[in-house]
Amino acid sequence: MPPPDREPPQQPQPFTVTPAAINFNARNVPAQLVTIKNAEHVVLLKANAKDFLITDNCGAGAPCVAAIVFAPTTEGHRNGKLTVIGNGRTKTVSLSGYTPIPPPPPPLCTSNQPAIDPPDVHFIGTGRRTITLSNPHPCALRVEAINLMNADRPGRKASGYKLIGDASCKRVLQPGERCSFDVATSPWHFTPRATIAVQSSAVTP
Repeated sequence: MPPPDREPPQQPQPFTVTPAAINFNARNVPAQLVTIKNAEHVVLLKANAKDFLITDNCGAGAPCVAAIVFAPTTEGHRNGKLTVIGNGRTKTVSLSGYTPIPPPPPPLCTSNQPAIDPPDVHFIGTGRRTITLSNPHPCALRVEAINLMNADRPGRKASGYKLIGDASCKRVLQPGERCSFDVATSPWHFTPRATIAVQSSAVTP
């Protein structure tokens, strides 16, 4: 009697780890999974992976998965590696991630006043003089009002003067920017000395 037909022995399935690389392009990205198949004993080695949180359910062998979360300890490019050993064979998963470096904080203004040149005007008789405002600070200034005050009587406005072209300066002056306007006297009574008073504020980015 001929021997019964025997099925050929099945070839063992290859040990696989997928994917071979994972890239995170930002924080708070959902966990990425590494799938491990066809291994009775699985060992996971985490090299340079302090910026990647790795958990797995491979205690009983494969198939199993490893979950990887990008948790960078600092900004910029971060790299790591997950090495998976199964049945004496080794597979590697490259890990990379990037967190944008935040821009530096905007500069702080120590003053919200523009530079005034000249700071006061003194006329003998009628005349006209150009006043220049400039922003010497690292942040922008918003010029809100320009007034002529009596230099000899604080708190009182000067009389007999008028501003010409001051509307062009009532705006935001960027760092280093300047503008000009004129001060003229009237032919009738005027205050001998007047001080330029500018109401302005720093622009918050």
